This record gives sequence, structure tokens and C-alpha cells, in this order.
Amino acid sequence: MTSVSRWLPLAGLVATVALFVAADVMALRGSYGGVSDDAFRLALTVALFAFPVVGTVLVRRYPENSIGWLFCASGPLFGLQLFSSIYAENYILAGGETGGFADFTLWIGIWTGPISYSLVTAFLMLLFPTGHLLSRRWRPVALLASGSVALVVLGSVFRRELDDYPQLVNPYGIGGTFGDILDAGTGIGWILFSISVLLAGLSLIVRYRKSRGVERQQIKWMAFAASFLLVTQLSWNISEELGSLLSGLTFMAIPIAVCVAILRYRLYDIDLIINRTLVYGLLTAVLGLVYVAGVVGVGGLVRGMTGQEGNNLVVAASTLAAAGLFRPARTRIQAFIDRRFYRSRYDAQQTIFDFSAKMREQIDLDSLTSEMATVVRDTVQPTHVSLWLRS
Repeated sequence: MTSVSRWLPLAGLVATVALFVAADVMALRGSYGGVSDDAFRLALTVALFAFPVVGTVLVRRYPENSIGWLFCASGPLFGLQLFSSIYAENYILAGGETGGFADFTLWIGIWTGPISYSLVTAFLMLLFPTGHLLSRRWRPVALLASGSVALVVLGSVFRRELDDYPQLVNPYGIGGTFGDILDAGTGIGWILFSISVLLAGLSLIVRYRKSRGVERQQIKWMAFAASFLLVTQLSWNISEELGSLLSGLTFMAIPIAVCVAILRYRLYDIDLIINRTLVYGLLTAVLGLVYVAGVVGVGGLVRGMTGQEGNNLVVAASTLAAAGLFRPARTRIQAFIDRRFYRSRYDAQQTIFDFSAKMREQIDLDSLTSEMATVVRDTVQPTHVSLWLRS
């Protein structure tokens, strides 16, 4: 490891810590947001801080892998963007502070966001997990992502209107015809970048289909972390506070999953984690539906017959019904998941079960030996099978 690989990630990590601490101190002292915004800011701060920490670990362990350098670069950029946004909320909008440092801080936050966002989306999917493109055919996608981000950054640097703060103007913006061209270029840049993100996701799918062994498990970790984005999106419809908290936690899951995948720590546990997540996710949904059906459906019938608004007996009965269904529902859901998504494991279990039944009835030693060798080949799939019998 060179001296640059040793001190540069640490310097970026220190800068990120300083920016995050300054932003949080300003948020606590100022008038930024409410309870929901505070929860979101705290969760987002922890999540964003995970990127430079993971990047530092990866660079010190695998300096040749560009994923670590992407995360290290994203840390200070995230810190600048967070510091700028909170400063604008608490000092420019609330206090009316303008000119000098205020203008420069606002301007910094305008163009750092697109760069940091591109690093942890398009380029991460294009380079994960090896740190290199899948093949030369994907170079145009990388160039498209780079060019579109450059177009967005150029437009953000000099355009006068600010999307996040419509009541403010870019202190270094340019108006007139050239400003209109920049606005149009920014819009086109975002469209092209969205296309590059979709193509980058496609490259990850192609990489998964071509991969085997360790690399396939690494991509599974990445996909598992990204799947929580859907859960987070649904949580916003339930509660704004819950959505705010899960947004940060979900974002934090991505660098953690990448770290586990690249360091190969407990790499093959991902199949067990995915299996348990599917089983208990479906189990929670089924038991929740049973409970709601009991409280709402049966409770409505009881209320219609008795005229009572609330009935503790219905609630207790619904709770007991959900508790009673836990074990049988879990067994059936586990079997369904194994049949549908883990067919080889399910077939192996069925083969062993059938062999156990035959062992109770089989007497001939030669037939039993042949049957055992067949079971071992079907379930374990070794390169060679031999059986030693003690005299």
C-alpha cells in the first residue's frame, strides 16, 4: 500500500466527520425542521457516514478495488451537501444572511449533490464487485454517466434558479439566453443520467447471470440491501416518521452489504438471510391479516348484533388465533419458499427423507450401499463417492 492510499482515505474521513458534526450542531441550534425532519436527519447522517467508513476499510484492505475509492470520495461530498443544506435553512432563509460565506456555502451544495449521487448509484452498479467494468462493451454506459453528470454539474454551477430553494437565486448564476441554455442542459443531463442508471442496473443483472461462486454471492448481498428501498418507499405511506427513519437505515445497508461482500465476511450466509427474510416477512403479513380480519370483520359482526363499540373478547380471540397459527403457518410458508426459490435444497431434503424411509425397510447391504451413494451424489454433488464399511 502506497502512502497516498494510507493517508488520503483517513483525511477524507476526518473531513467528513468535521462537516457532519458542524451540520448537526447547526441543526440543533437553529430552526431546522420538526420531529420528522430531525429523525430523518439523524438517520441520514449515520447512513451517509457509513460510506466513507466502509471506503476507508476497503481501500486499506484492497487499494486496487475502485469501490473503496468511490465511497471515500462520496463522504466529503455528502458532508458538504448536508452542511450546505442545513446552513441555508438556518442562516440564509431563517436569518436572512447573504453575501460572502453564505453565498459560497449555498453554491457548494448546489453541485456536490449530483456528483455524490452518481458515485453511489450508476458507478457503483457498473463496477461492483470487482472494481472494473464487466467488459469493454459497457464503456459507453460509463461515458454516458460521466457526461450526463458533468452536464448536470455545469448547469447547476451557473444556473440562477434553485430547485430546493425557489425563493433564493444562485449567487454565481448566469441569466439571459445562456442561463436558459443551462437550464435546458440540466434537464437533459438528468434524463441521460437516469438512462445510465437503468443501464448500470442492467449490467449488474448481466454480471450476475454470468457469475459463479463468490462473485454471485457478492451480487446477492448488494441486491438484498437494495431490495429494502421498496420497503422504505411503502413505509412512507404508513407513517412519515417511520419512512424518515427507514430511509436512513436503508441507505446505510448498501455500504454495509458492499463491505461484507468485498471482504467476504460470512459471505455465504446471504442465502440463509434471504430465506429467513422471505419466510418471516410473509409470516408477518399473514398473521397481520388474520388479526385485522378478526378485529375488524368479527368485531363488526359482534358490534352489529350487540351494539357495543368495543369488545375486548374479540381482540383477545384474534390475538390467540394469530398466535395459534404461528407454527403451522411458518412451516407451510417455509416449505413454499423452499419449493419456489430454493428448489435444489428442497429436492435434497426430499431425497434424504425418502432415503430415511427406505433404510427402515432395506435389508440387503449391497442395495443399501448403492442407494446411499446415489443420495450423496444427488444432495452433496461430490466429485467422488466411496463408502468404507467396518468389518
